[in-house]
Amino acid sequence: MNTFEERYGVEEGEAVKHYHRIRRMFCIKDDVLYIAKPNVEYSHAVWFEMNGWSDDVMNTAVRGVVDPHGNIYYYVGYDFQIDDDSEKVFFTHLDDLVEQLKIKPTALIFGGKVKSDSSSTWPPRTEYGVVKDYI
Repeated sequence: MNTFEERYGVEEGEAVKHYHRIRRMFCIKDDVLYIAKPNVEYSHAVWFEMNGWSDDVMNTAVRGVVDPHGNIYYYVGYDFQIDDDSEKVFFTHLDDLVEQLKIKPTALIFGGKVKSDSSSTWPPRTEYGVVKDYI
């Protein structure tokens, strides 16, 4: 396992790389929304390293993905948690995320993820409802 795999607690095999390719990453760092290129097979940690951002960004910045169905997931840290602060940051930037990625008003919003088998999609910790209820 590489260092990032050890921190995530997941080996990045073909199933994980496939999931990475079909989702779209985003990050809110220093109150700015960043959106990764589509179809990349690497994790947020690798993306952050490629941008020259410190490892601390994983534990402080709100990040997430838009899945192939257009649903949004956000979280913080290697353990994919949420709290009141991350919720506030995420919802402050939701309009911009929706506009930039042309997310449908009926897309679902989820907070956090529960780590499970790395060959399956991890279930969310919280469901907020649909985008149109927040924009």
